[in-house]
Amino acid sequence: MKNPNGYGTIVKLHGNRRRPYATKITFVTLDTITNTYVRKSKYLGYYETHEEALTALAKHNIGSIPESIVDLTFKEVWDIWAKRNLEKGSNSRASAYTTAIKKWAPIYNKRMTDIKLIHLQDIIDEYEGQSKSALNNMKLVANFVFEWSIKNDLITKNYVEFLDLNPKDVTNHVPLSHEEFNRAVNLPLSETSALINIYLRCGCRPSELLTLPLEDVHLNERYFELKKAKTRAGIRIVPIAEKAVKSFEYLTKNASKFLTDIDYQDYRMQFNNLVPGHVPHDTRATFISFMQEKEVPLPIIQKIVGHVSGNITTDVYTKISLEPMLKAVNNL
Repeated sequence: MKNPNGYGTIVKLHGNRRRPYATKITFVTLDTITNTYVRKSKYLGYYETHEEALTALAKHNIGSIPESIVDLTFKEVWDIWAKRNLEKGSNSRASAYTTAIKKWAPIYNKRMTDIKLIHLQDIIDEYEGQSKSALNNMKLVANFVFEWSIKNDLITKNYVEFLDLNPKDVTNHVPLSHEEFNRAVNLPLSETSALINIYLRCGCRPSELLTLPLEDVHLNERYFELKKAKTRAGIRIVPIAEKAVKSFEYLTKNASKFLTDIDYQDYRMQFNNLVPGHVPHDTRATFISFMQEKEVPLPIIQKIVGHVSGNITTDVYTKISLEPMLKAVNNL
Protein backbone atom coordinates (compact mmCIF):
# COMPACT_ATOMS: atom_id res chain seq x y z
CA MET A 1 0.00 0.00 0.00
CA LYS A 2 1.28 3.43 -0.91
CA ASN A 3 2.08 5.76 1.99
CA PRO A 4 0.15 9.04 2.27
CA ASN A 5 1.70 12.14 0.72
CA GLY A 6 4.37 13.56 3.01
CA TYR A 7 4.58 10.39 5.08
CA GLY A 8 8.08 9.44 3.95
CA THR A 9 9.65 6.35 2.43
CA ILE A 10 11.99 3.51 3.27
CA VAL A 11 15.04 3.10 1.06
CA LYS A 12 17.35 0.09 0.87
CA LEU A 13 20.89 1.38 0.38
CA HIS A 14 23.44 -0.25 -1.89
CA GLY A 15 26.49 -2.11 -0.64
CA ASN A 16 27.24 -4.37 2.30
CA ARG A 17 25.93 -2.32 5.22
CA ARG A 18 25.10 -3.28 8.78
CA ARG A 19 22.06 -1.00 8.65
CA PRO A 20 20.97 -0.99 5.00
CA TYR A 21 17.43 0.38 5.51
CA ALA A 22 17.03 4.15 5.70
CA THR A 23 14.01 6.33 6.40
CA LYS A 24 13.71 9.33 4.11
CA ILE A 25 11.32 12.28 4.06
CA THR A 26 10.63 15.01 1.53
CA PHE A 27 9.80 18.55 2.56
CA VAL A 28 9.27 21.97 1.02
CA THR A 29 11.45 24.91 2.01
CA LEU A 30 12.07 28.48 0.87
CA ASP A 31 15.14 29.06 -1.30
CA THR A 32 16.37 32.44 -0.08
CA ILE A 33 18.37 33.00 -3.26
CA THR A 34 15.52 32.53 -5.76
CA ASN A 35 12.76 33.34 -3.25
CA THR A 36 10.83 30.28 -4.39
CA TYR A 37 9.78 27.11 -2.62
CA VAL A 38 11.81 24.03 -3.49
CA ARG A 39 11.39 20.38 -2.62
CA LYS A 40 14.22 18.76 -0.67
CA SER A 41 14.73 15.44 1.06
CA LYS A 42 16.74 14.12 3.96
CA TYR A 43 17.47 10.84 5.73
CA LEU A 44 16.13 10.44 9.26
CA GLY A 45 17.91 7.24 10.33
CA TYR A 46 19.36 3.86 9.37
CA TYR A 47 18.18 0.39 10.49
CA GLU A 48 19.08 -3.27 10.24
CA THR A 49 15.65 -4.49 9.10
CA HIS A 50 12.78 -3.13 7.06
CA GLU A 51 10.44 -3.62 10.03
CA GLU A 52 12.63 -1.43 12.25
CA ALA A 53 12.67 1.29 9.62
CA LEU A 54 8.90 1.09 9.19
CA THR A 55 8.37 1.43 12.93
CA ALA A 56 10.72 4.42 13.10
CA LEU A 57 8.94 6.13 10.23
CA ALA A 58 5.57 5.61 11.91
CA LYS A 59 6.89 7.08 15.18
CA HIS A 60 8.28 10.06 13.27
CA ASN A 61 4.90 10.80 11.71
CA ILE A 62 3.07 10.45 15.00
CA GLY A 63 5.42 12.89 16.65
CA SER A 64 6.27 15.15 13.72
CA ILE A 65 3.53 17.68 14.52
CA PRO A 66 3.35 18.88 18.14
CA GLU A 67 -0.05 18.26 19.71
CA SER A 68 -0.33 21.95 20.56
CA ILE A 69 -0.57 22.97 16.91
CA VAL A 70 -1.89 19.89 15.12
CA ASP A 71 -5.45 21.24 15.09
CA LEU A 72 -4.66 24.87 14.32
CA THR A 73 -7.06 26.43 11.84
CA PHE A 74 -6.34 28.95 9.10
CA LYS A 75 -7.64 31.83 11.24
CA GLU A 76 -5.73 30.71 14.34
CA VAL A 77 -2.46 30.64 12.40
CA TRP A 78 -3.23 34.07 10.97
CA ASP A 79 -3.88 35.46 14.45
CA ILE A 80 -0.53 34.09 15.65
CA TRP A 81 1.30 35.58 12.67
CA ALA A 82 -0.52 38.92 12.85
CA LYS A 83 0.16 39.39 16.56
CA ARG A 84 3.89 39.13 15.95
CA ASN A 85 4.17 40.89 12.62
CA LEU A 86 1.42 43.46 12.10
CA GLU A 87 2.57 45.49 15.10
CA LYS A 88 5.86 46.03 13.28
CA GLY A 89 4.24 47.21 10.04
CA SER A 90 2.64 50.47 8.98
CA ASN A 91 -1.00 51.24 9.67
CA SER A 92 -1.81 51.26 5.94
CA ARG A 93 -0.25 47.85 5.45
CA ALA A 94 -2.09 46.45 8.48
CA SER A 95 -5.36 47.81 7.11
CA ALA A 96 -4.77 46.23 3.68
CA TYR A 97 -3.91 42.87 5.25
CA THR A 98 -6.96 42.99 7.53
CA THR A 99 -9.21 43.62 4.53
CA ALA A 100 -7.58 40.83 2.53
CA ILE A 101 -7.72 38.20 5.27
CA LYS A 102 -11.49 38.67 5.67
CA LYS A 103 -11.96 37.34 2.15
CA TRP A 104 -10.61 33.97 3.31
CA ALA A 105 -13.45 33.65 5.85
CA PRO A 106 -14.89 30.45 4.23
CA ILE A 107 -11.80 28.51 5.42
CA TYR A 108 -11.28 30.32 8.74
CA ASN A 109 -12.27 27.23 10.73
CA LYS A 110 -10.63 24.66 8.48
CA ARG A 111 -7.54 22.93 9.88
CA MET A 112 -4.34 23.82 8.05
CA THR A 113 -3.63 20.12 7.57
CA ASP A 114 -6.94 19.77 5.69
CA ILE A 115 -6.61 22.73 3.31
CA LYS A 116 -5.77 21.88 -0.30
CA LEU A 117 -5.25 23.96 -3.43
CA ILE A 118 -8.84 23.54 -4.58
CA HIS A 119 -10.15 25.18 -1.39
CA LEU A 120 -7.94 28.23 -1.99
CA GLN A 121 -8.64 28.46 -5.71
CA ASP A 122 -12.37 28.20 -5.10
CA ILE A 123 -12.27 31.35 -2.98
CA ILE A 124 -9.96 33.22 -5.37
CA ASP A 125 -12.35 32.43 -8.21
CA GLU A 126 -15.17 34.14 -6.33
CA TYR A 127 -13.19 37.39 -6.50
CA GLU A 128 -12.37 37.16 -10.19
CA GLY A 129 -12.21 40.54 -11.84
CA GLN A 130 -11.05 42.45 -8.76
CA SER A 131 -8.00 44.67 -9.01
CA LYS A 132 -4.53 43.20 -9.23
CA SER A 133 -3.54 44.74 -5.89
CA ALA A 134 -6.61 43.30 -4.10
CA LEU A 135 -5.92 39.78 -5.38
CA ASN A 136 -2.22 40.08 -4.65
CA ASN A 137 -3.02 41.06 -1.07
CA MET A 138 -5.27 37.99 -0.76
CA LYS A 139 -2.45 35.80 -1.99
CA LEU A 140 0.08 37.56 0.24
CA VAL A 141 -1.81 37.06 3.50
CA ALA A 142 -2.56 33.42 2.65
CA ASN A 143 1.15 32.98 1.94
CA PHE A 144 1.98 34.33 5.40
CA VAL A 145 -0.30 31.68 6.91
CA PHE A 146 1.19 28.84 4.88
CA GLU A 147 4.80 29.95 5.41
CA TRP A 148 4.29 30.02 9.18
CA SER A 149 2.69 26.57 9.05
CA ILE A 150 5.60 25.14 7.06
CA LYS A 151 8.23 26.69 9.32
CA ASN A 152 6.48 25.20 12.34
CA ASP A 153 6.23 21.72 10.78
CA LEU A 154 2.46 21.81 10.60
CA ILE A 155 2.32 21.23 6.84
CA THR A 156 4.88 20.50 4.12
CA LYS A 157 3.47 22.18 1.03
CA ASN A 158 2.60 25.77 0.17
CA TYR A 159 -0.40 25.60 -2.15
CA VAL A 160 -0.59 29.40 -2.37
CA GLU A 161 2.17 29.52 -4.98
CA PHE A 162 -0.01 27.50 -7.39
CA LEU A 163 -2.99 29.90 -7.31
CA ASP A 164 -4.34 31.38 -10.54
CA LEU A 165 -5.23 35.03 -10.07
CA ASN A 166 -7.64 36.74 -12.42
CA PRO A 167 -7.37 40.50 -11.92
CA LYS A 168 -9.48 42.91 -13.96
CA ASP A 169 -6.48 44.99 -15.04
CA VAL A 170 -4.60 42.02 -16.49
CA THR A 171 -5.76 40.36 -19.71
CA ASN A 172 -5.43 36.70 -18.76
CA HIS A 173 -8.95 35.49 -19.57
CA VAL A 174 -8.23 34.65 -23.17
CA PRO A 175 -11.03 32.84 -25.00
CA LEU A 176 -9.98 29.99 -27.26
CA SER A 177 -10.22 30.65 -30.97
CA HIS A 178 -12.72 28.57 -32.95
CA GLU A 179 -9.85 26.45 -34.23
CA GLU A 180 -8.50 25.90 -30.71
CA PHE A 181 -12.01 25.10 -29.48
CA ASN A 182 -12.54 22.46 -32.17
CA ARG A 183 -9.17 20.91 -31.41
CA ALA A 184 -9.85 20.86 -27.66
CA VAL A 185 -13.28 19.23 -27.86
CA ASN A 186 -11.99 16.53 -30.23
CA LEU A 187 -9.02 15.38 -28.13
CA PRO A 188 -8.68 11.62 -27.52
CA LEU A 189 -11.00 10.70 -24.66
CA SER A 190 -9.37 10.78 -21.21
CA GLU A 191 -10.28 12.13 -17.79
CA THR A 192 -8.72 15.50 -18.55
CA SER A 193 -10.05 15.84 -22.11
CA ALA A 194 -13.53 14.89 -20.90
CA LEU A 195 -13.36 17.66 -18.30
CA ILE A 196 -12.10 20.16 -20.88
CA ASN A 197 -15.00 19.36 -23.19
CA ILE A 198 -17.52 19.78 -20.36
CA TYR A 199 -15.95 23.05 -19.18
CA LEU A 200 -16.09 24.50 -22.69
CA ARG A 201 -19.77 23.56 -22.99
CA CYS A 202 -21.01 24.60 -19.53
CA GLY A 203 -18.95 27.67 -18.54
CA CYS A 204 -18.28 26.48 -14.98
CA ARG A 205 -15.51 27.75 -12.77
CA PRO A 206 -12.64 25.23 -12.52
CA SER A 207 -13.44 24.42 -8.90
CA GLU A 208 -17.09 23.66 -9.56
CA LEU A 209 -16.61 20.46 -11.54
CA LEU A 210 -13.64 19.22 -9.52
CA THR A 211 -15.78 19.16 -6.36
CA LEU A 212 -19.06 18.05 -7.94
CA PRO A 213 -20.73 15.15 -6.06
CA LEU A 214 -21.82 12.35 -8.37
CA GLU A 215 -25.28 12.36 -6.83
CA ASP A 216 -25.83 15.89 -8.16
CA VAL A 217 -25.34 14.82 -11.78
CA HIS A 218 -28.66 14.09 -13.48
CA LEU A 219 -27.52 12.86 -16.86
CA ASN A 220 -30.88 11.56 -18.09
CA GLU A 221 -32.49 14.91 -17.35
CA ARG A 222 -29.50 16.74 -18.88
CA TYR A 223 -28.44 18.91 -15.97
CA PHE A 224 -26.29 18.96 -12.82
CA GLU A 225 -26.72 20.87 -9.60
CA LEU A 226 -24.27 23.18 -7.88
CA LYS A 227 -25.51 23.32 -4.31
CA LYS A 228 -22.63 25.14 -2.65
CA ALA A 229 -21.22 28.52 -3.65
CA LYS A 230 -19.97 31.72 -2.09
CA THR A 231 -22.72 33.75 -3.80
CA ARG A 232 -26.45 33.11 -4.27
CA ALA A 233 -26.07 33.23 -8.05
CA GLY A 234 -23.46 30.47 -7.88
CA ILE A 235 -26.02 28.02 -6.51
CA ARG A 236 -27.75 26.85 -9.67
CA ILE A 237 -28.55 24.10 -12.13
CA VAL A 238 -26.31 23.83 -15.19
CA PRO A 239 -27.50 22.29 -18.46
CA ILE A 240 -25.60 19.35 -19.95
CA ALA A 241 -25.11 19.86 -23.67
CA GLU A 242 -25.73 16.89 -25.95
CA LYS A 243 -22.11 17.03 -27.08
CA ALA A 244 -20.97 16.75 -23.44
CA VAL A 245 -22.97 13.60 -22.65
CA LYS A 246 -20.22 11.17 -23.72
CA SER A 247 -17.73 13.03 -21.54
CA PHE A 248 -20.05 12.75 -18.54
CA GLU A 249 -20.62 9.06 -19.25
CA TYR A 250 -16.87 8.48 -19.41
CA LEU A 251 -16.28 10.19 -16.06
CA THR A 252 -19.26 8.70 -14.23
CA LYS A 253 -18.47 5.16 -15.36
CA ASN A 254 -15.63 4.77 -12.84
CA ALA A 255 -16.63 7.51 -10.40
CA SER A 256 -17.57 6.78 -6.80
CA LYS A 257 -18.38 9.89 -4.77
CA PHE A 258 -17.39 12.76 -7.05
CA LEU A 259 -17.48 13.30 -10.80
CA THR A 260 -13.67 13.19 -10.82
CA ASP A 261 -10.89 12.58 -8.32
CA ILE A 262 -8.31 14.72 -10.11
CA ASP A 263 -7.12 17.70 -8.07
CA TYR A 264 -6.77 21.23 -9.40
CA GLN A 265 -2.97 21.23 -9.60
CA ASP A 266 -2.86 18.05 -11.70
CA TYR A 267 -5.73 19.22 -13.86
CA ARG A 268 -4.04 22.55 -14.54
CA MET A 269 -0.77 20.89 -15.53
CA GLN A 270 -2.50 18.48 -17.91
CA PHE A 271 -4.70 21.27 -19.27
CA ASN A 272 -1.64 23.35 -20.10
CA ASN A 273 -0.19 20.43 -22.04
CA LEU A 274 -3.38 19.76 -23.99
CA VAL A 275 -4.42 23.38 -24.55
CA PRO A 276 -1.12 25.31 -24.78
CA GLY A 277 -1.20 29.05 -24.33
CA HIS A 278 -4.25 28.98 -22.07
CA VAL A 279 -5.18 28.48 -18.41
CA PRO A 280 -8.19 26.50 -17.09
CA HIS A 281 -10.26 29.63 -16.46
CA ASP A 282 -10.08 30.46 -20.18
CA THR A 283 -12.72 27.79 -20.85
CA ARG A 284 -15.21 29.89 -18.91
CA ALA A 285 -14.26 32.99 -20.89
CA THR A 286 -14.61 30.95 -24.09
CA PHE A 287 -18.08 29.74 -23.19
CA ILE A 288 -19.33 33.26 -22.41
CA SER A 289 -17.73 34.67 -25.56
CA PHE A 290 -19.24 31.98 -27.81
CA MET A 291 -22.66 32.37 -26.18
CA GLN A 292 -22.53 36.07 -26.96
CA GLU A 293 -21.55 35.28 -30.55
CA LYS A 294 -24.64 33.07 -30.80
CA GLU A 295 -26.67 36.04 -29.50
CA VAL A 296 -27.94 34.10 -26.51
CA PRO A 297 -29.87 36.50 -24.23
CA LEU A 298 -27.66 37.82 -21.44
CA PRO A 299 -29.95 36.63 -18.56
CA ILE A 300 -29.64 33.04 -19.85
CA ILE A 301 -25.83 33.28 -20.02
CA GLN A 302 -25.70 34.73 -16.51
CA LYS A 303 -27.99 32.00 -15.20
CA ILE A 304 -25.82 29.23 -16.68
CA VAL A 305 -22.47 30.58 -15.46
CA GLY A 306 -23.71 31.87 -12.09
CA HIS A 307 -23.16 35.60 -12.56
CA VAL A 308 -25.10 38.25 -10.69
CA SER A 309 -26.49 40.74 -13.19
CA GLY A 310 -26.77 43.63 -10.76
CA ASN A 311 -30.39 44.10 -11.84
CA ILE A 312 -32.89 43.23 -9.12
CA THR A 313 -35.63 42.49 -11.65
CA THR A 314 -33.42 40.04 -13.54
CA ASP A 315 -31.88 38.43 -10.45
CA VAL A 316 -35.02 38.04 -8.34
CA TYR A 317 -38.08 38.04 -10.55
CA THR A 318 -36.90 36.50 -13.82
CA LYS A 319 -37.18 32.71 -13.68
CA ILE A 320 -35.44 30.76 -16.42
CA SER A 321 -36.33 27.11 -16.99
CA LEU A 322 -33.94 24.38 -18.07
CA GLU A 323 -35.31 24.23 -21.62
CA PRO A 324 -33.93 27.57 -22.94
CA MET A 325 -30.60 26.92 -21.23
CA LEU A 326 -30.33 23.50 -22.90
CA LYS A 327 -31.19 25.06 -26.23
CA ALA A 328 -28.38 27.58 -25.75
CA VAL A 329 -25.64 25.07 -24.89
CA ASN A 330 -26.76 22.59 -27.56
CA ASN A 331 -26.17 25.30 -30.13
CA LEU A 332 -22.47 25.61 -29.20
